[in-house]
Amino acid sequence: MVAIFIVMLVAFRYVSLASIVTVALFPLLAWILEPYRDAPQMLVFIAASSVLIIAKHHENIRRLLAHTEPRFQWGRR
Repeated sequence: MVAIFIVMLVAFRYVSLASIVTVALFPLLAWILEPYRDAPQMLVFIAASSVLIIAKHHENIRRLLAHTEPRFQWGRR
């Protein structure tokens, strides 16, 4: 998950977009992992958590769609 976040951040320079994509992929990647495949309750919990986290990013999503979300700047103050 950390690798996905870093790749998204480097590629697009939006922390919020990297967070949203990472958390959206988390249920799928948890399902792909063998131990979670046989734990449907855990997958439901992970998916529900992901939906709640994405819902909390609603302002960031609006700014991303409006192209007003600030980009991450490397090493600048």
